[in-house]
Formats: sequence, C-alpha cells, structure tokens
Amino acid sequence: MVNNIKMLKPTPIDSLEMEKIEKIIPDIIVKTHKKNIICTLNNTNNYEVLIDEKYLNDIKIKQKHQNIQETKNYIKNCIAHGKMLQNNLNRRNNTLLLISEKILNYQKKFFFNGEEDLLPLTNREISEIILMNESTVSRAVKNKYIKFNNKVLPLKYFLRSRTSYKDKNINNSSISIKAKIQKIIADEEKNNIFYSDNNIVNILNEENILISRRTVTKYRESLNIANSLIRSKNKY
Repeated sequence: MVNNIKMLKPTPIDSLEMEKIEKIIPDIIVKTHKKNIICTLNNTNNYEVLIDEKYLNDIKIKQKHQNIQETKNYIKNCIAHGKMLQNNLNRRNNTLLLISEKILNYQKKFFFNGEEDLLPLTNREISEIILMNESTVSRAVKNKYIKFNNKVLPLKYFLRSRTSYKDKNINNSSISIKAKIQKIIADEEKNNIFYSDNNIVNILNEENILISRRTVTKYRESLNIANSLIRSKNKY
C-alpha cells in the first residue's frame, strides 16, 4: 500500500494540457457620429521603432575617440534599418486604415440597422475602389479585427459573396438573408402562423430575393432553428 502511494504523483493534473485562450486585440475602433462612422487605428495594437538615444550617443563618443570607419558605418546602417522598418509599419497601418474605412463605410447601414442591412462585398470590389491588388486587400484584412459597441468582429465578416436576386439594384448577402429568415420566424407568434421553408421562400420572393427552398433550409439549420412542424409542436 505504502509503495503504491509513493508511486502517485503529488500534482496529477500537471500532465493535462490546458487550453490556451488567446485574447483578441482589435486593430480598428469604430464609432458612430450622427449618420457617419469613424474608424481609427487602435494604438495599443501598433508598434513603433524607437532608437535608444543614450546607447547611440555612447557609441558616437567612442567612435570620435577611435575614429573607426567600421563603427561609423554600423551606426548609419542601424539608423537606416530602423527608419525603414518604421516607414514599412506606417505604410502597413495606413493601408489597413484605408481598406477598413472603405469596407466599413460601404457597410455603414450595418452599424445603424444591424445584420439585415449587411451588403455583399468582395476583395476584388474593394481592390478596384482603392486601386490596389486584390492580394494586398486579402493580406490586409486577414486576422484583423474591429471593435464596435464593445463587440469585436473580424474585418472579413464584412466581406460577403453575392446571392441571386431578381432586382439587380438590390444587394443581398447570405448573412443578411439569414437575418431576414430569423426575423420571419421570430414574428410567427405575433402572426399566429408557423412558416414552412416554402412559405419563407415566397416571403423573400416578395422582397425581390430569389432563393431556393433548399437554400432556405440550409440557412435555417445553420441558425439552429427547427422546421415548422417541430416548432408548432414545441409551441403547443
């Protein structure tokens, strides 16, 4: 018994892998002012290249006494690399802010009305607006986040593919259609009716949104909403 106890680990959970929780720091802060949105870079997430002036002065003083050309060249190269790195960081931040402003202003209605007014928008369309390569836009938005009303969202959330629609002047993203489906079902109790997927198709068609029953079913299931038969049984 004693020998068995000695073989036990005093801290048995040390071998268990703890799940790492990564804190997401937003890159862009979004605020609304009257009918406009304001985008700013999150300074806490920005990097700045600083030169240690004290260390630099010490090297310069030694260099004066020793007059070594190699040291002089070393100082010049370090300063040049530091400035180049800072310029690259500034260019990166300016590009991110420019792309973010274009994307978020395009989706301005979202910040006032919610998901239903989220429009379809692609990397290619943004690249054509700001006259940059599509790959540049794709890299810029990758793993970037915005903060709005204490909610953090990936910047790619605002880039959505298009779905079919009857009226070419009306834009509908998959997420806005999901929001419409969710609202239709949420209004069932008020209207005293349980809408089948075919009913939802007809309602959306009246709003000039051309969508198949299969797509409605897929979107409804992705929202974890049961079909009309189950919803009616749960009600009664």
